[in-house]
Amino acid sequence: MKSIVMRIVPIALIAVLILAAQPAAAADGPKWADPESPLYGLKIALENANEAFSFGKEARLEKQLAHAESRLAEAQAMADQNRTRAMERAIERYEVKLGQINETVFKGNVNKQYTERAMNMTQKHQRVLSDLLERIDNGTMPEQARKGIERALNNSIQHQEQGDQNRTSQINETVGNGGKQYMGHAVNMAPNMAQNRTQNMTPNMAQNRTQNIDNGTMSNRSEKASNERAKQ
Repeated sequence: MKSIVMRIVPIALIAVLILAAQPAAAADGPKWADPESPLYGLKIALENANEAFSFGKEARLEKQLAHAESRLAEAQAMADQNRTRAMERAIERYEVKLGQINETVFKGNVNKQYTERAMNMTQKHQRVLSDLLERIDNGTMPEQARKGIERALNNSIQHQEQGDQNRTSQINETVGNGGKQYMGHAVNMAPNMAQNRTQNMTPNMAQNRTQNIDNGTMSNRSEKASNERAKQ
């Protein structure tokens, strides 16, 4: 038994080193295990090792984004094959990866360019999840899949809103007391930005955003903004 383990460990280490050497654009990971495969856990572990061996937080973020996209691609493929449980497992893994992206973006102080890329990719993810919900609405997917998809979509929207809030905070810090004219310009731009964001939403995305507003997800932000304007 010991000899078998000694043979497996070097092979696993070689696999990790090969994956770690891959560029971020090729970080989809091995395609030899779908969400119902016994090897799916190993596939995820190798992807995580690939991220851990990244040279810098920006490189790690690129790989995390690629792996999140892989999870959604798996979810779509499993939905196409009517394999609901496998689709749900892929979405669960997507949520885990989204949390890791959130950690890297908001606690890792990554370059602004990469933060914007992460926000743009998150919007793309929301469209994919909304499309899956529409399949349920159309009766082409079972109702039992709705809860997991809606949870992932809401988490993705909250991730997007946190990014928006952080950008607003950065503007406030940059502008300071000596540049209120720039803040006024940013405020004037806000309606156009909101309109563009709304136009890119599918009906399910808009509905989930509205539910978050009703539940108070965005009310605190509006209250804080009003207080800041009153102080000025």
